[in-house]
Amino acid sequence: EQIVQSTLAIYRRLKCLGYARADWRLDKNGQPQFLEMNALPDIMDDASSIVKMYRHKSGNGHSDFLLDIIKYAVDA
Repeated sequence: EQIVQSTLAIYRRLKCLGYARADWRLDKNGQPQFLEMNALPDIMDDASSIVKMYRHKSGNGHSDFLLDIIKYAVDA
């Protein structure tokens, strides 16, 4: 929850539009450390880490990923 809330705050602070990918790492004490915000991550089917993360979490494919981006954009 801390990472989600911090990511949203950073996204807004940077005035990002659309989708983005936030990169985090845990330090030696297990505390999340923000690395960077990629405001335009690659969304190619097999080359993209964001698509691979989506597949891992949802079990859905690339076309579902694209449809979700469109759905969230329309709802926003």
